[in-house]
Amino acid sequence: MSDAMFAPYEPEAVRASLSNRLDIVLSYIVLSVIRSFCGQTIGAHTVKHKTPLLVCLLAALASIAATAWTAPAGPADGGGALTQIVLVRHAEKEKGENPPLTEPGVRRAAALARMLSEAGVDAIYTTDLERSKQTAKPLSKLTGIAPVELSTQTGATAHAHALAAILKSPKHRGEVVVCVEHSDTIPTILEDLGANGFDESVEYEHMFILLVGDNVPTQLLVLRYEAVRPCRR
Repeated sequence: MSDAMFAPYEPEAVRASLSNRLDIVLSYIVLSVIRSFCGQTIGAHTVKHKTPLLVCLLAALASIAATAWTAPAGPADGGGALTQIVLVRHAEKEKGENPPLTEPGVRRAAALARMLSEAGVDAIYTTDLERSKQTAKPLSKLTGIAPVELSTQTGATAHAHALAAILKSPKHRGEVVVCVEHSDTIPTILEDLGANGFDESVEYEHMFILLVGDNVPTQLLVLRYEAVRPCRR
Protein backbone atom coordinates (compact mmCIF):
# COMPACT_ATOMS: atom_id res chain seq x y z
CA MET A 1 0.00 0.00 0.00
CA SER A 2 1.37 3.41 -0.94
CA ASP A 3 2.73 5.82 1.63
CA ALA A 4 1.90 8.83 -0.54
CA MET A 5 -1.56 9.18 -2.02
CA PHE A 6 -4.14 11.65 -3.18
CA ALA A 7 -7.90 11.66 -3.61
CA PRO A 8 -10.06 13.73 -5.94
CA TYR A 9 -12.76 15.97 -4.55
CA GLU A 10 -15.43 15.44 -7.17
CA PRO A 11 -18.18 18.07 -7.54
CA GLU A 12 -21.66 16.62 -7.93
CA ALA A 13 -22.11 18.30 -11.30
CA VAL A 14 -19.29 16.38 -12.98
CA ARG A 15 -18.87 13.34 -10.72
CA ALA A 16 -21.11 11.01 -12.73
CA SER A 17 -19.68 11.96 -16.12
CA LEU A 18 -16.04 11.70 -15.06
CA SER A 19 -15.96 8.78 -12.67
CA ASN A 20 -16.24 6.19 -15.44
CA ARG A 21 -13.31 7.77 -17.29
CA LEU A 22 -10.92 8.27 -14.39
CA ASP A 23 -11.21 4.77 -12.96
CA ILE A 24 -8.15 3.39 -14.71
CA VAL A 25 -5.82 6.12 -13.47
CA LEU A 26 -7.28 6.49 -10.00
CA SER A 27 -8.55 3.03 -9.06
CA TYR A 28 -5.51 1.99 -7.06
CA ILE A 29 -5.16 5.38 -5.41
CA VAL A 30 -8.82 5.95 -4.61
CA LEU A 31 -9.11 2.60 -2.84
CA SER A 32 -6.39 3.81 -0.45
CA VAL A 33 -8.00 7.09 0.55
CA ILE A 34 -10.85 8.24 2.77
CA ARG A 35 -12.91 10.19 0.32
CA SER A 36 -14.89 13.32 1.09
CA PHE A 37 -16.61 15.72 -1.23
CA CYS A 38 -17.05 19.47 -1.04
CA GLY A 39 -16.87 22.37 -3.40
CA GLN A 40 -18.30 25.55 -4.75
CA THR A 41 -19.33 26.22 -8.33
CA ILE A 42 -17.64 29.30 -9.75
CA GLY A 43 -19.10 30.46 -13.04
CA ALA A 44 -20.36 27.95 -15.56
CA HIS A 45 -17.46 25.59 -15.97
CA THR A 46 -15.02 25.82 -13.08
CA VAL A 47 -15.29 24.23 -9.65
CA LYS A 48 -12.55 24.88 -7.09
CA HIS A 49 -11.87 23.19 -3.78
CA LYS A 50 -9.53 24.09 -0.98
CA THR A 51 -10.01 21.39 1.60
CA PRO A 52 -6.79 20.07 3.20
CA LEU A 53 -6.72 16.34 3.88
CA LEU A 54 -4.27 14.32 5.94
CA VAL A 55 -5.02 10.60 6.00
CA CYS A 56 -3.18 8.03 8.09
CA LEU A 57 -3.71 4.57 6.66
CA LEU A 58 -1.75 1.64 8.13
CA ALA A 59 1.69 2.18 6.60
CA ALA A 60 0.60 5.22 4.61
CA LEU A 61 0.01 8.94 4.88
CA ALA A 62 -1.59 11.10 2.27
CA SER A 63 -1.51 14.89 2.24
CA ILE A 64 -3.80 16.79 -0.06
CA ALA A 65 -3.19 20.54 -0.14
CA ALA A 66 -5.83 21.56 -2.69
CA THR A 67 -7.64 20.46 -5.82
CA ALA A 68 -9.36 22.22 -8.70
CA TRP A 69 -11.68 21.07 -11.46
CA THR A 70 -11.99 22.54 -14.90
CA ALA A 71 -14.96 20.96 -16.64
CA PRO A 72 -15.84 22.27 -20.09
CA ALA A 73 -19.45 22.34 -21.19
CA GLY A 74 -20.78 19.42 -23.18
CA PRO A 75 -21.05 15.67 -22.67
CA ALA A 76 -18.13 13.83 -21.14
CA ASP A 77 -18.22 10.99 -23.63
CA GLY A 78 -18.76 11.48 -27.31
CA GLY A 79 -17.82 7.97 -28.29
CA GLY A 80 -14.41 6.42 -28.75
CA ALA A 81 -11.55 5.86 -26.34
CA LEU A 82 -9.90 8.65 -24.40
CA THR A 83 -6.22 9.21 -23.70
CA GLN A 84 -5.77 9.52 -19.94
CA ILE A 85 -2.78 11.75 -19.19
CA VAL A 86 -0.99 12.30 -15.89
CA LEU A 87 1.15 15.42 -16.29
CA VAL A 88 3.56 16.47 -13.54
CA ARG A 89 6.45 18.82 -13.07
CA HIS A 90 9.78 17.21 -12.24
CA ALA A 91 10.56 16.94 -8.52
CA GLU A 92 12.73 19.35 -6.52
CA LYS A 93 16.14 19.97 -8.10
CA GLU A 94 19.60 21.15 -7.14
CA LYS A 95 21.02 24.43 -8.47
CA GLY A 96 23.19 24.67 -11.54
CA GLU A 97 23.01 23.68 -15.19
CA ASN A 98 21.03 20.49 -15.82
CA PRO A 99 20.99 19.65 -12.09
CA PRO A 100 19.93 16.36 -10.47
CA LEU A 101 17.16 16.02 -7.89
CA THR A 102 17.59 17.03 -4.27
CA GLU A 103 16.84 14.59 -1.46
CA PRO A 104 13.27 15.94 -1.17
CA GLY A 105 13.03 15.54 -4.93
CA VAL A 106 14.12 11.92 -4.74
CA ARG A 107 11.44 11.28 -2.12
CA ARG A 108 8.79 12.97 -4.24
CA ALA A 109 9.79 10.91 -7.29
CA ALA A 110 9.51 7.72 -5.21
CA ALA A 111 6.09 8.81 -3.94
CA LEU A 112 4.91 9.48 -7.48
CA ALA A 113 6.05 6.01 -8.51
CA ARG A 114 4.20 4.33 -5.66
CA MET A 115 1.02 6.27 -6.41
CA LEU A 116 0.98 5.35 -10.09
CA SER A 117 2.60 1.92 -10.07
CA GLU A 118 -0.77 0.14 -10.29
CA ALA A 119 -2.68 2.80 -12.20
CA GLY A 120 -2.42 1.00 -15.53
CA VAL A 121 0.34 3.20 -16.97
CA ASP A 122 1.06 2.38 -20.63
CA ALA A 123 3.67 5.00 -21.54
CA ILE A 124 6.02 7.48 -19.87
CA TYR A 125 7.42 10.65 -21.47
CA THR A 126 10.31 12.75 -20.14
CA THR A 127 12.48 15.54 -21.43
CA ASP A 128 16.21 15.17 -22.03
CA LEU A 129 17.04 16.96 -18.75
CA GLU A 130 18.26 15.04 -15.71
CA ARG A 131 15.61 16.32 -13.31
CA SER A 132 12.85 15.03 -15.58
CA LYS A 133 14.50 11.67 -16.23
CA GLN A 134 15.30 11.15 -12.53
CA THR A 135 11.72 11.94 -11.52
CA ALA A 136 10.40 9.27 -13.90
CA LYS A 137 13.04 6.66 -13.07
CA PRO A 138 11.31 5.10 -9.99
CA LEU A 139 8.03 4.75 -11.87
CA SER A 140 9.86 3.24 -14.83
CA LYS A 141 11.51 0.73 -12.52
CA LEU A 142 8.24 -0.30 -10.86
CA THR A 143 6.26 -0.59 -14.09
CA GLY A 144 8.99 -1.88 -16.39
CA ILE A 145 8.13 0.86 -18.91
CA ALA A 146 11.08 2.60 -20.57
CA PRO A 147 10.46 6.36 -20.79
CA VAL A 148 10.35 8.07 -24.17
CA GLU A 149 12.77 11.00 -24.05
CA LEU A 150 11.86 14.14 -26.02
CA SER A 151 14.47 16.79 -26.70
CA THR A 152 14.23 20.35 -25.38
CA GLN A 153 17.04 21.60 -27.60
CA THR A 154 14.57 23.40 -29.87
CA GLY A 155 13.22 25.37 -26.90
CA ALA A 156 10.53 24.92 -24.29
CA THR A 157 7.65 26.07 -26.49
CA ALA A 158 8.58 23.87 -29.46
CA HIS A 159 9.05 20.89 -27.13
CA ALA A 160 5.66 21.48 -25.51
CA HIS A 161 3.92 21.68 -28.89
CA ALA A 162 5.61 18.45 -30.00
CA LEU A 163 4.53 16.53 -26.89
CA ALA A 164 0.98 17.89 -27.05
CA ALA A 165 0.73 16.81 -30.70
CA ILE A 166 1.67 13.26 -29.69
CA LEU A 167 -0.86 13.26 -26.87
CA LYS A 168 -3.63 14.57 -29.13
CA SER A 169 -2.91 11.99 -31.83
CA PRO A 170 -4.54 8.52 -31.89
CA LYS A 171 -1.23 6.95 -30.81
CA HIS A 172 -2.21 6.58 -27.14
CA ARG A 173 -6.02 6.41 -27.37
CA GLY A 174 -7.37 4.25 -24.58
CA GLU A 175 -4.06 4.36 -22.72
CA VAL A 176 -2.70 5.97 -19.56
CA VAL A 177 0.29 8.22 -20.27
CA VAL A 178 2.55 9.83 -17.66
CA CYS A 179 4.52 12.94 -18.69
CA VAL A 180 7.25 14.48 -16.51
CA GLU A 181 7.69 18.06 -17.65
CA HIS A 182 8.77 21.55 -16.53
CA SER A 183 7.16 24.72 -15.24
CA ASP A 184 7.74 26.47 -18.58
CA THR A 185 6.36 23.66 -20.74
CA ILE A 186 3.27 22.56 -18.82
CA PRO A 187 1.16 25.71 -19.48
CA THR A 188 1.67 25.34 -23.23
CA ILE A 189 0.88 21.63 -23.12
CA LEU A 190 -2.34 22.30 -21.20
CA GLU A 191 -3.35 25.01 -23.66
CA ASP A 192 -2.61 22.83 -26.69
CA LEU A 193 -4.68 20.01 -25.21
CA GLY A 194 -7.63 22.33 -24.70
CA ALA A 195 -7.40 22.37 -20.90
CA ASN A 196 -8.10 25.98 -20.07
CA GLY A 197 -8.71 27.58 -16.70
CA PHE A 198 -5.47 26.86 -14.83
CA ASP A 199 -3.76 30.20 -14.32
CA GLU A 200 -1.45 29.50 -11.37
CA SER A 201 2.30 28.99 -11.47
CA VAL A 202 3.21 25.32 -11.83
CA GLU A 203 4.72 23.96 -8.61
CA TYR A 204 6.50 20.70 -7.81
CA GLU A 205 3.43 19.29 -6.09
CA HIS A 206 1.01 19.87 -8.97
CA MET A 207 -0.44 16.86 -10.75
CA PHE A 208 -2.65 17.36 -13.80
CA ILE A 209 -4.93 14.53 -14.91
CA LEU A 210 -6.42 15.06 -18.36
CA LEU A 211 -8.94 13.16 -20.44
CA VAL A 212 -8.35 13.82 -24.15
CA GLY A 213 -10.32 12.42 -27.05
CA ASP A 214 -11.65 13.11 -30.52
CA ASN A 215 -14.59 15.51 -30.75
CA VAL A 216 -15.06 15.67 -26.98
CA PRO A 217 -14.14 18.45 -24.55
CA THR A 218 -10.87 17.96 -22.70
CA GLN A 219 -11.38 17.48 -18.97
CA LEU A 220 -8.81 18.49 -16.39
CA LEU A 221 -8.37 17.52 -12.75
CA VAL A 222 -5.66 19.39 -10.84
CA LEU A 223 -4.25 17.84 -7.66
CA ARG A 224 -1.47 18.59 -5.23
CA TYR A 225 0.50 15.63 -3.91
CA GLU A 226 3.19 15.30 -1.28
CA ALA A 227 5.63 12.65 -0.12
CA VAL A 228 5.14 12.23 3.62
CA ARG A 229 6.41 9.93 6.31
CA PRO A 230 4.32 6.92 7.32
CA CYS A 231 2.32 7.52 10.48
CA ARG A 232 3.31 5.94 13.77
CA ARG A 233 1.11 3.28 15.32
